[in-house]
Order: sequence, then structure tokens, then C-alpha cells
Amino acid sequence: MTSPHLDFLVLSCLTIEATRAFYELLGVSFVREQHGDGPEHWSTHLAGTVLELYPAESRATADSDVRLGMIVPDLDSVIEALEQNGWYPRDVRGPISFVDPDG
Repeated sequence: MTSPHLDFLVLSCLTIEATRAFYELLGVSFVREQHGDGPEHWSTHLAGTVLELYPAESRATADSDVRLGMIVPDLDSVIEALEQNGWYPRDVRGPISFVDPDG
């Protein structure tokens, strides 16, 4: 028997292209997908976990309470890329923290 682990995470994004671009600055590569008649969305695999970005219909349905922790190979380069694109760390103690386009 294996321990529980995160297998799948879907983020509902009001600004899906900006959100995709934000995560690409972290080194994430997405592919466009569509399941049946469902909406087109972006998908990737992160160390065994599927992350999908779906379009939100309104601010009320966008995920602004989700926290996603990621380990990146070169933190200094990622911070520099994010800051060059207008993203600055939140003022928090502990790990570096950024807020994606949907909050």
C-alpha cells in the first residue's frame, strides 16, 4: 500500500493565457487539451501530478484560494524571470511566494 499523494490539480483561471505564461516562467511546459465537448484547457505533468488550467467563467469561479508549492531547479533565475515580467514576491516569511494572475 502506498501513501496518499497529489495526483491531479485543476486551477480555474479567469486570465488563462496570463496564468499559463506565469507558470511557464517557472519552467512548466503545457499542452493544449480538450476532453470531449469540454472546454479547451492547458495541461502538464509535474513529477507524477497532472496540473490543468481551465478557463473560469467569472471572478467568482476563479481559484483565488489555492496554494501551490513548487520546487524549481534554479530559484534565482526564476525570480529574475518573474520580476522582469512584472511579478514580485509577496511579503511573507519562509519560502519565496508569488501570486499568479488569478490571485
